[in-house]
Amino acid sequence: MNELKCREEFDAWHFSEFCKTSGFDNETNQTIYAAIYSTEDNETEREAEFRVWAYQQARIEEIQERLSQLASKYSCQQSELMHIDQNEIASIYGAISKEIIEVTSGAGQ
Repeated sequence: MNELKCREEFDAWHFSEFCKTSGFDNETNQTIYAAIYSTEDNETEREAEFRVWAYQQARIEEIQERLSQLASKYSCQQSELMHIDQNEIASIYGAISKEIIEVTSGAGQ
């Protein structure tokens, strides 16, 4: 994820978290939020929060990608196993059918 998009998502998340705790209307929230986070100390703190958040988002994306790869691999393996099972079933069915025919034709003689 590029940094600009990541910052936009963080800003939206950060503001929504602030709104959850304030209980004011949106306009009041925006005014208070801007006043709080416009100071240099709070900007530094917010930048640190952003770095942690961005790291966590990157880890989440990596984990989701890995899970997707594992699911795809499992799906392929499961499909292969299903294919093998189908072939084995067909082979067993063919062998049983052949034995039935042999027994039936031998018993009729």
